Amino acid sequence: MKQIALYGKGGIGKSTTAANLSAALAEEGLDILQIGCDPKHDSTRMLMHGTWIPTVLDLIRERGDENITVDDVVYQGFRGVRCVEAGGPEPGIGCAGRGIIATFQLLERLDALKGDVIVYDVLGDVVCGGFAMPMREGYAQEIYLVTSGELMSIYAANNIAKAIARLSRRARSRCTLGGVICNAKNIEGEQDLVAEFARRINSRSSPTSPGPGMSRLPNCTGRRSSSTPPNRTRQRSTGNWGARSMGTRRQVSPPPSRWMNSNPSPLNSSRFEGCTLTGALSVLTEVRDAVCIIHGPAGCAHHNFSLLHATLFSNDRLEVPRLLSTRLTENDIIFGGEEALETTIARALSLSPAPASIFVLSTCIVETIGDDTEAVCAKPRGVPVIAVPTAGFLGGVFETGIRNALLSVASLARPGTAEPTLSANLVGEKNLEYGVDENAAEIARLLGRLGIGINLRFVRGISTRDLERLGSATVNILREPALQPVGEDLRRRFGTPYVDSFPAGLSGTCRFLEEVGRICGIDASDAVEEERAYQKAMLEGFCDMAGSRVCFQTAHPMLGADPAAEAVCTECARALDLTVAPDGVLVPFPYPAPVGTAGLRRMLHRWRLLVRG
Repeated sequence: MKQIALYGKGGIGKSTTAANLSAALAEEGLDILQIGCDPKHDSTRMLMHGTWIPTVLDLIRERGDENITVDDVVYQGFRGVRCVEAGGPEPGIGCAGRGIIATFQLLERLDALKGDVIVYDVLGDVVCGGFAMPMREGYAQEIYLVTSGELMSIYAANNIAKAIARLSRRARSRCTLGGVICNAKNIEGEQDLVAEFARRINSRSSPTSPGPGMSRLPNCTGRRSSSTPPNRTRQRSTGNWGARSMGTRRQVSPPPSRWMNSNPSPLNSSRFEGCTLTGALSVLTEVRDAVCIIHGPAGCAHHNFSLLHATLFSNDRLEVPRLLSTRLTENDIIFGGEEALETTIARALSLSPAPASIFVLSTCIVETIGDDTEAVCAKPRGVPVIAVPTAGFLGGVFETGIRNALLSVASLARPGTAEPTLSANLVGEKNLEYGVDENAAEIARLLGRLGIGINLRFVRGISTRDLERLGSATVNILREPALQPVGEDLRRRFGTPYVDSFPAGLSGTCRFLEEVGRICGIDASDAVEEERAYQKAMLEGFCDMAGSRVCFQTAHPMLGADPAAEAVCTECARALDLTVAPDGVLVPFPYPAPVGTAGLRRMLHRWRLLVRG
């Protein structure tokens, strides 16, 4: 059995060429199967005498793939050519590429991929791996590029040739470039130009098709008699080439050359920085009376539920995160998952106790198929339903998820009234770090020196109603500088100034007190002196390390060197009279940085264990 696929720019005439090729081969007495791999599902219309046949994906959507037979999807056309149309979702939603994959899997299961020749007519421009399925997964053995002498047509053909070169190196692909077919547009020197293109990519130019007038005729005539081939003139031209292509030996061309090379995308180091969805969930699951819906496959929810549950258990919090999943299936990926989201929101609203708010978190696949998550969430319901953008493949990382989640939760707050007493919000605590509560206690201790209390931990262990207090604080304390967009958003909403980071280091802790005092109109000099005395007493507890030789391990294993960490370590070494040398004992710097004086104490305890053995 020989398997041929036709690729090329959209509108170049692949369907016409494929139909005439199938007709020519059928008249040679061969058993032909033509598969249209295009959501327009018009590939086989000429062979079916102008009749539209049901598409595989329409049948899958209506019946499910377990209730489909061969006779439901394979139809007899001109000269007995068997015709199949893959079809696709509605324009603008779902994933047509995945639909092509589902079609092939169904045809394999039905044992329909058989005959002397299979002709695959593929979507014009190969926009993703799904449409590369015929050559990617070893179905099509020979790929023919249909082009004209127009620049964009040749450019598209060259891009496809590069895909063939890449896939030909894969054991399961087994595809080769069979040749280039010129579908003439009557451009001066066109045949020579296409022949030169074929030569440059180490291929050969097949006989020229008759041209655009004849190409369009079969698409415009609608119906024809069952005894008339799709296009007699074109069929004779295609038939001669088709007969040669059906020789006993498989046509093998050298791998296409890299003629029009494009610059490779640089490696994005943000891939090392964690999942956007997980970052957002670390925030949103701390709104205790809310429900989080993960709009995506069940695996995304399972992975994150396991992580959150294990972390809570390690921190002696025997709680179960309130997570639901839309559990998207292959059909949802192909046709769109908005209906599954509607169903899951209704399920969340029926829970007991009822949620006070619902957060819907998108996954990578949802953004790929184009679900309008925001529109679904915006429908009026009894409780607020907030869409949170968390598709990491769009450039987000773990910290992006935290930031987007905080901004989404803040949208539920209303303008507050400033309290008569000074207070602060802790914004963006790292809820998955083991020392999160110890760090909050350290900030509360430091602020206590200035007479400032904690108004709200935004977001940790709060209710939806607690958000009413968000705008009433005197100052917001951000966990780290990466949250400055959140600080600016809260400043715009409520007029609340912010400090851009928790304190790190001996001198950094004192500067933190000075900055908070300045923002709140407080003289912090007494508080700073008290803290310096406190630090001195803390350091005296580690005087037994004086004179030891150490070497700092401050570089993050994925993110590289951290100058701020180096500065904190150097300051501590100087205060303890440690000698920094390459041959010293390797002592680590925690990531994230230790918070305040209490955080340094915990770090120095670990250092002493290493230095003193």
